[in-house]
Amino acid sequence: WIAIAGLLLALGATGVANSFPGAAYRDMLVVDGFTTFFRALVIVAGILTVLCSLDYIERERPDSGEFYALLLFSVVGQCMMVAANDLIMVFIGLEISSISSYVLAGYLRTDKRNNEAATKYFLLGSFATAFLLYGVAWTYGITGTTNLSGIRQVLANPETAPSMILTGMAAALIFVGLAFKVSAAPFQAWAPDVYQGAPTPVTAFISVAPKAAGIAILIRLFVLSLSTAQLLPIWVLVLLMLSAMSMLVGNLTAIPQKDFKRMLAYSGIAQIGYVLLAVAAASSLGIASAMFYLLIYAFTNLGAFAVLMLVTRLGGTSNISEMAGLAKRAPGIALLLLLAMLSLAGIPPLAGFIGKFYLFMAAFQHGGMLFKIMVLFAILNSVVSLYYYLGVLKIVYFEKPADDTPVRVPTCSGFALFLSGVTIVLLGILPPLFNWVTSIANGLGLGI
Repeated sequence: WIAIAGLLLALGATGVANSFPGAAYRDMLVVDGFTTFFRALVIVAGILTVLCSLDYIERERPDSGEFYALLLFSVVGQCMMVAANDLIMVFIGLEISSISSYVLAGYLRTDKRNNEAATKYFLLGSFATAFLLYGVAWTYGITGTTNLSGIRQVLANPETAPSMILTGMAAALIFVGLAFKVSAAPFQAWAPDVYQGAPTPVTAFISVAPKAAGIAILIRLFVLSLSTAQLLPIWVLVLLMLSAMSMLVGNLTAIPQKDFKRMLAYSGIAQIGYVLLAVAAASSLGIASAMFYLLIYAFTNLGAFAVLMLVTRLGGTSNISEMAGLAKRAPGIALLLLLAMLSLAGIPPLAGFIGKFYLFMAAFQHGGMLFKIMVLFAILNSVVSLYYYLGVLKIVYFEKPADDTPVRVPTCSGFALFLSGVTIVLLGILPPLFNWVTSIANGLGLGI
């Protein structure tokens, strides 16, 4: 409860800070609408994770204080990342978030799956961070500054701009580190094993908050700072390639999965592919649609994992078969899972549909033939995803349960589930929030 109180205070402070926009700490941090949106998103993700974790952690490990402390540290790191206007602050925020996440992934120390997940996450994450840090050092070497605004000024001036090859190499190194954090293909190998092995509340959190923070930094760096007129077309192609690979690898590999956490891991890879498609458009509409979709994805994915936490109380595994007959054992949470799966698949009138509509519209309005082909490719991938999302619902609604015992829903988890379900529905039929994120994206000065 102290963790929830702290997060609520942080959320309130985020709103107050938005009334006083500007730079701080010698321009190393910046407060604007973009920062406020992503700060609020990761804090809300933290609140929902704590609500869902209370019963789970009490059942698995009575001494739980350090769990919530680590979760708060991770949220702090992500808030620092999204507010960063300096590569040094990006790195510090990333490390605060990542190291906390590594420990959380192995929180149940006597569970071998937790140990494996934490080891893989730590080793691969450290390797990816080394790429990012080398890219930061290289960027400082060629521009003489780590400040994002300063880098932009150096690259925009033909007299001070370094070689495009050197700039491209520095940006590529940074990009590798960020692509790992958002689990975009081909940097996604860690995600399925870590998702499956980590405690379910941790999996829920790292499936949402670090990705949102990673996309925020990706936009600040590659759309607003590092992309000169010469480099932008190259980065558009790179983002489109990763988008296509993420959608294809994520959706096709999710089909044969029997474990619910692994299926959602591959689903998340595909979802990031859709987001990267809008980011590649490098327009205000593209950024706004990416922000809006990440908000929808956060509530949807956290809701799906909250259902899993309740179902696995009796079975003890995350196999999809554990959800057999869930509609008879717990109609309410089965309905929430129905909404989550259909929203992820992009079925109207739920939030996932309107979110994908904006993503695809942003890419289509870019005007290039390649983007139109990519939109068609993304739509086909969304159709493919129906197979495994509906496969889960088939098991939930049409198979007999191995155990008829009703699923007990603790008050806190029930509130988190209700909030997720209401958000999934309301953002689909009443999406006024998109107007707000559009105004934030317009303030970044990209044009439509």
